Amino acid sequence: MSRRSTRVRAKGVQEEAKPPSLASSSTTNPEPVRKKQKVTASTEPTDAYAPTETTPAVPKAPAIWAKTRGRRGHLRMVAEMPFDILLEMFQYLAPLDLLNLSKANHAFRGLLLDRSTSLHLWKGAFARVDPKPPTCPEDMSLPQYANLLYGRTCFFCESIHGLTRSWTGYVRFCKSCLSGNNFISLSGAGKGSVEYHLNRMVAILYNRETRQSRAVRADYEKHRTRLDQLKDDQESFDQYVSEETARFTRRQDRSSEYRGWEYSILRMKHQDVKERRGTRKEAILEKLEQLGYKELMTRIGNWQVAKLPGLTGVKPLTDREWERMRPSITAALDAHQKGYDQMARSTMISRRTPLLKTLLEYYFSHHRDMKRHGPEVGQVAKLEPFRTLIYDTPAGQELHFSDFVARLDDVTQALETWRQDAEATLLGLIPTSSTLAASGQRKAKMTAKAKGKAKECAPDASVLKLATTIFECKWCGNLLPYPHVLDHLCMYRRHRPCQAKGFVPKRGIRNRRNDAAYQYIYYSEEDKSDPNVAWNEGGQQLRFHEEASKYAAAIIKELGEDPERVTWEELDKANQRVECLRCQKPKPSAHRRLAMDWRQAIVHELNSENFKDFKEHASLAKKKLTYETAWKKLDDASLEKALQKENPASTEYTSKRRQVVLACVECGMQTLDEPRKVGGLVTIVDSAATKCAVGHDLSKGTYVWNEFSESFTSEPLPVKIP
Repeated sequence: MSRRSTRVRAKGVQEEAKPPSLASSSTTNPEPVRKKQKVTASTEPTDAYAPTETTPAVPKAPAIWAKTRGRRGHLRMVAEMPFDILLEMFQYLAPLDLLNLSKANHAFRGLLLDRSTSLHLWKGAFARVDPKPPTCPEDMSLPQYANLLYGRTCFFCESIHGLTRSWTGYVRFCKSCLSGNNFISLSGAGKGSVEYHLNRMVAILYNRETRQSRAVRADYEKHRTRLDQLKDDQESFDQYVSEETARFTRRQDRSSEYRGWEYSILRMKHQDVKERRGTRKEAILEKLEQLGYKELMTRIGNWQVAKLPGLTGVKPLTDREWERMRPSITAALDAHQKGYDQMARSTMISRRTPLLKTLLEYYFSHHRDMKRHGPEVGQVAKLEPFRTLIYDTPAGQELHFSDFVARLDDVTQALETWRQDAEATLLGLIPTSSTLAASGQRKAKMTAKAKGKAKECAPDASVLKLATTIFECKWCGNLLPYPHVLDHLCMYRRHRPCQAKGFVPKRGIRNRRNDAAYQYIYYSEEDKSDPNVAWNEGGQQLRFHEEASKYAAAIIKELGEDPERVTWEELDKANQRVECLRCQKPKPSAHRRLAMDWRQAIVHELNSENFKDFKEHASLAKKKLTYETAWKKLDDASLEKALQKENPASTEYTSKRRQVVLACVECGMQTLDEPRKVGGLVTIVDSAATKCAVGHDLSKGTYVWNEFSESFTSEPLPVKIP
């Protein structure tokens, strides 16, 4: 039989022994009202004249929590439980639980703060807690001690943020209260003064924000008032100072015990959080292993696993929470797997591409005319049939050099297809409104008319070879003619957005720093796993320089050539020079005129810094000069002077242009021998030689060994002539 049953049974026996006048006592339950039972109607006839009895209605007792606020008064119901049951329950509570109950309502507060009834409860709670705190100070009660140890709010404002305990002042305060009116600032005092004694009786707290020593105002004023009262009685004054100083000294002596206990509590919390986090992590990893991510997590390592979303939580993992966080975790792991897949594919492509490079070196050694301005191996790898061989062959299948040799005959067609596509791309960059495009369309119409085709057609590819066809690299800003634009190195690179020159919107320093954190420009997801870069990948690496083309047309007219017909090769062969009239000095001197070739003239016209002083100090006649009238072709005598200064042997012009070096074609021919190339010597020959050093008669010709791009900023540089 349970304890409650025994108590209720004994209570019933006591009620039978009590007189009826005590039956309505508050300690006795009222007699329950008998409820009417619903019965089925009888089939027997009833007497309509039978007398009926009416029972007066008994009002229903209101609920005990009917007029309470909060959580429907449940704690009030608990407070009305029998006293022995409450004491039985309170014996198993911790000091923090008793402290919270004492703040719940007046009933619990009166019960738990009554020393006669609750002292053993508080002692038992402190005895069961782990780790055990130091013994309660003699000048504090157990409830006060529990509030100091386990309370979670400021003593002055009930704040829960930025709390600090003072083990000598027995207070817990926040940062704002330390700077407020609840504390008083202290200052230095001479020995024997009242302030000197006060500083030895109260806890001194240092405020780092204001750099002041502070003390609890209530304690300070209490001692100050008492000392003022005893200032006329020196004996009582000294006794009070001695007692309070000794009491505070005992607090200071025990402060190390409290700090040690506080550190142990903090370490236990950290250990508990660590264990709970570890349990949660193991539960998540177990579920991920069930989903098949075990091998991937082993590969990425503990450092990356710890970064997974939700893995650093502390709460136990529930099925509902797992369903909520699973998509984000699996997405992060799938991103890692995608990165490894891209890395594996990139490695596979990097191992297969060198086999194609060996084949191309053999091919170009036998076709030196196609080597100039040809694509890099990364571009050829993206052309059929080599793309299918390199990219689409299963990763588990190993390729050999013989697999590429079998497709040697397809190299010519692949290169021709690429060149036609590149020319179409360059023609598409030329604005339709320019005179250059109109000239190309006229040539195309004439060709189409001769062949009996339609009149409307795209510009002819011969326009690309004109001297006025000038492209500009978006990344380095170099001016590029055709076909040097086909082998420009920037066209075979992936760049960062911050590497662009002046053809993207100007960005602030903060945006440029953000750009540096971006990856290189990828135009598709496939590019991230592809180490090979196509020419002009994305189609946004070049632009047609209309301004340079306009300046070139004016300079070519001054040289006496037709801008719609002359090519840059013909201009280089003519080797003429022009002078800038705006840079001409007014007085005769050895450096009066500035002479340059047609390439340097275009660069000179584009650089507005060259005319900064001219715009300020030039004469009115010179200020009327335009790009069409500011250039003059040198006569024969002036040309000879300019060429003489450009001569590398000249003392005034010490730098020199790179010289073209020729090599024997027959010596450079390679032979194929599995699994690598054999041959490929470089034999330097003179332009007037009939044989090479090996003995070949040069019947197969020579090739330029040190091919370099025809840059507009290359030598010869501008020179000054009298």
